[in-house]
Amino acid sequence: MRISEIIGPASTAPNKQQPQQSNRKPVALEPTDVARGRMRREMAKKIAQSQAQIQPTDDDRMIAFMRACQAKNAVDDNAQQTGDYRAKRFNG
Repeated sequence: MRISEIIGPASTAPNKQQPQQSNRKPVALEPTDVARGRMRREMAKKIAQSQAQIQPTDDDRMIAFMRACQAKNAVDDNAQQTGDYRAKRFNG
């Protein structure tokens, strides 16, 4: 006996899958240079937007630190004058 007589022909096999219709739409492929150019333009736009924001200079940071120290010292001096000698925490 042959195996084809036992199993049957391959065309009538019950496990044969029928072709499925897909709802996929074709994707438009673009050249690598076009994709890279678009990516570079997007990055340049983000860099330009970040540069447009005002960044504090070192002088601005130094002035802010000095003012914070002066305010903290004023709070501590006020605490000593009122009799509460514990240094108070300053949130400002």
